Amino acid sequence: MWDLREGWSGGTYAPKREQKLKEIAQQLGMPITTVCHHYQNAFELIVGHPYSPELWVRLMGPLKLSRLMTRDAGPVSKSRPTATRTHRPVPESVLMGSEAEAGDTGPVSSQADSGFDNDVAGLVERILEMIQSGLASDRIAQELELSTNAIEAIEYLRDRTNEIS
Repeated sequence: MWDLREGWSGGTYAPKREQKLKEIAQQLGMPITTVCHHYQNAFELIVGHPYSPELWVRLMGPLKLSRLMTRDAGPVSKSRPTATRTHRPVPESVLMGSEAEAGDTGPVSSQADSGFDNDVAGLVERILEMIQSGLASDRIAQELELSTNAIEAIEYLRDRTNEIS
């Protein structure tokens, strides 16, 4: 269910391959309630928490709706890990060495960009509020000063949130 719903294909998410739950139900000859249940179970197995639209927005929203943001993700964000992470965290003091001066932020802190995901999640939450208040997609894009390309993404989010609540 997950692959069909999310558009997972060839090791990546392919937005054009995503299917609505009712399309999956028709394709598999199953009741839509069963398909919804299987999708929610898959979500919980993958994410580790029960499905909710809010959690989907928090976790999948930045990935799926990053085209709403005008800023491109950096090369590190686009790459996939090639090795398992170490189990022991390494403090920045070890990375900086003994020559570090007071006030140095360190290589990890200076490269961190946690604000990007928060910006996207915040934007998605604002769009959801505007959708729930009944605003049209073009009006939402205008009020949030998004490009006209964002209208397609807003419609995607509108369809997505209306399907499972």
